[in-house]
Amino acid sequence: MTQVGTASGYPGDTVQVQVQNTIAGAPNTGWTINAPVGTSIVSAVGSSASGSTSFGCTPTASGVSCGPSSAGGWAAGNIVTLQVRINDNRAAGTALGVSFIPGDEGVYRITVLAPPAPIIQTPAPGTRSLETQPTITGTKRAGNAAAITIDGAPACTIPASSATTWTCLAPAPLTPGTHTFSATQTSPAGDVSPASDASTYEVLEPAALTLTQGGPETAVPTVALTRTLSITNGGPGAATDTSVTLSLGGFPATACRVGTTAVDCATLTAGRALGTLATGQNVELSIDGTVPADTAAGTTYPLSATLASINDAASPITSAATLTVAAPEPPRILAPEPGGSTTLTAPEISGNAALPGARVEVSGPNGIVCTATASATGTWACTPATSFALGGVKLSITQSLGGLTSAPMESTFTVIETPRVPPPLTPPPTTAPGPPAPRPTPGTGASPRPQPTPPPTLPPTAPMVPPEESPAPTPEPGSPAQARISALPMDLSFAASRIDPGTVGVMRGTLGPNRVDEAVTVRFSGRTDSGMIYRAVTLRDDGRCAVLTLTFSCTITLEPGQSAAVEIYLYADALNAPDIARQQFTTTTNLTAQANSQTSTIPVGLQNESAALASTFSTFPIATFPGALIPLLALLLLALAATETEKRRRRPRPSDSKPTATNPPRSES
Repeated sequence: MTQVGTASGYPGDTVQVQVQNTIAGAPNTGWTINAPVGTSIVSAVGSSASGSTSFGCTPTASGVSCGPSSAGGWAAGNIVTLQVRINDNRAAGTALGVSFIPGDEGVYRITVLAPPAPIIQTPAPGTRSLETQPTITGTKRAGNAAAITIDGAPACTIPASSATTWTCLAPAPLTPGTHTFSATQTSPAGDVSPASDASTYEVLEPAALTLTQGGPETAVPTVALTRTLSITNGGPGAATDTSVTLSLGGFPATACRVGTTAVDCATLTAGRALGTLATGQNVELSIDGTVPADTAAGTTYPLSATLASINDAASPITSAATLTVAAPEPPRILAPEPGGSTTLTAPEISGNAALPGARVEVSGPNGIVCTATASATGTWACTPATSFALGGVKLSITQSLGGLTSAPMESTFTVIETPRVPPPLTPPPTTAPGPPAPRPTPGTGASPRPQPTPPPTLPPTAPMVPPEESPAPTPEPGSPAQARISALPMDLSFAASRIDPGTVGVMRGTLGPNRVDEAVTVRFSGRTDSGMIYRAVTLRDDGRCAVLTLTFSCTITLEPGQSAAVEIYLYADALNAPDIARQQFTTTTNLTAQANSQTSTIPVGLQNESAALASTFSTFPIATFPGALIPLLALLLLALAATETEKRRRRPRPSDSKPTATNPPRSES
C-alpha cells in the first residue's frame, strides 16, 4: 500500500490524499482506510485498475470502507481518492492515516502547517505622512488571532474570529521620524506564525508653505515686465516633494528663472519639482515677458500658480492674479516749475517718469508745442519752436508707446518780464587830504563853503517773502529709493569773511554729487534779506536760472555721480544793507528723500582799526592774563584818540574870509 503524492494544509483546510494498493488481494474482501488523528474524511472515490471491476466507498466512524472486491479479488493498482478536512484546533505537524486490504497495508501522511505570517496592507511600506496616529490594516487566516507591534512594542491584539482581515489604530501619537510596523497570528492550537515583513512609516514634521505673486498688475505694450512668484516654508518641518505648476493665461513669457537659474518656461507650466524646502527657505520664480505692440487696452492675462508638498496639510495651495493691458501713466513735468514763473519766453520744457523710448508730446492752446523721446532713465526735454507771450501758459503733456497714449498731465506757469536791477553804486574815491585852501584875496569875495555830497539812494525794496514751494515729486510706492536715498549735498561758501556795502560778494560751491543710480532733475532756489540784491546766479553746466531781486530759482539734471558748480553774486546795498546778510537755500528733486536746505550768513560793513582792536580786547582772556590789562587799555585809548583826530582833520573847515553880504557869519558849536 502506498500514498500517491503528498498532502498538506492549515487547520480548517480540506486536502486531497490518494492511496493505492500495490499487491493483489483476495476475492470478496473490503478495503479499509482510517482518517489521521485531528482530521476527518469528507469523501472517498474508488478508481479500478485497468480491466478490474469498479468499486465504491462508504463513510465509517473512523474513515471509509471500500469494496468488497469481486470474485476475482483485488487487482493491483486500484486508487482511492480522499478529501480530508484538518480540524480547526489541530496542531501543526504530521498526521498519519492507515490503509489496508488483506495482504496489503500501509500509511499515508498529511502535513499540518503552522499559521503563515500576516500581511500588512496599509499604510504601504515606505509611506511618509503628517498623520501621527495612522490606522494599520492587514490579513490573517480565519479562526486565528493576530498581534500588531509598532517599533517592537505591542500596539493591538486582534481576537480569533472567522474574519480574514484586521484593523489596528496606533494607540498613541507617533513622534516625527521613521517607525516600523509588524504583525503575527496565532492558531487555535497555539501555533504562532512568523512575523510579517516589517513595514516602515515616516511621520513628517508639518511645513507651512506660502505662495505670493508679485510684479506689475498692468502692462504697456512693448514694455518688458517681470512677474514674480515667492514660495516660502514657514513651518517647523521641511517641505518635501515640493512642486509648482504655473498657468500664464496666454501671457507671452520670454524667459523664466528659479532663483538665479534660467529654466524652460514649459517646465513651469507642466509642473516643476522643487525638491525639499528647509524651514525658512524661500524660492523666487521670475517670469519675463513683453505684451506685443498694438494690444488693445483692457486685454487680460489670468495668471495662476499651484504649490504642493506632502508636508503641508493645506496642500495644494493656489494663487491667482490678473495682468491687464493699460495705457502708460502720464509723464511728469519739472521745468518750468508747475505754478512758477520764468523770464524766458521759450524755456526748455523737461520732466521725467516717462517710459524709455516713449514719444512725449507737449501741447498748448494752439496745438503741439514740442516733442521728445524719453531717455533710458525716463527723462525728457524739448524746446518750443515759437515763443510764449507774457502771461499764463497752460501745457498738456502725454506719452505714447506700443500703440497706446497716456492721459494728459496738465501744468501751468507764467512768463514774466525780466526785472530791472539797479546798477551797483560805486562809492566816491577816498583821497588823501591836500594842503589847506588859500585864503581869498581881500575884495574878491569869500570862497563858497564846501558842501558834503549827499549819499546816493536806491529804490525801496519789498520785504523778503519766501517763494512758494511746490510739493516735491514723491517716489512711486514700493520704490527701493525710499530706503537708501539721502539728501543731495550742498557745499556753498563765500571767499571773503564779509561784504562791504556797495560791493558784490561772490559765493561758490557745488550741488551734488547725485548718489542714486538714476538721473534726477534738481530745483535749486534761494532767497535773501531786504537790502541785499541777487545780481546773477550760474549753475554749470546746462543749468537754467531765473533771478529776481531777492530770490532765484534754477533747474538742472544730474546724472548718477554728477555734481554741478554754483556761483552766486550777491550785492550789498550801500545804504540799506543789513548788518548780517542771510540766505536760505533749498534743493528738491523728483526723489523726496533728496530734499535739502541750508542757511548762510555773512557780516556786511566796513571794519576800522578801532573796531578791530575793540573786538580783540573784548575777547581777550583777562582772567588768564590779568597783568596785560593796563597795556591793552592804553592801546585802546591811543587808537580812539587817533581815530577822532583823523575825523576832525577830514571835516570841511569854514572859510577864513571876512563876512560879506553873500557870506554871513556862522556860529560854531
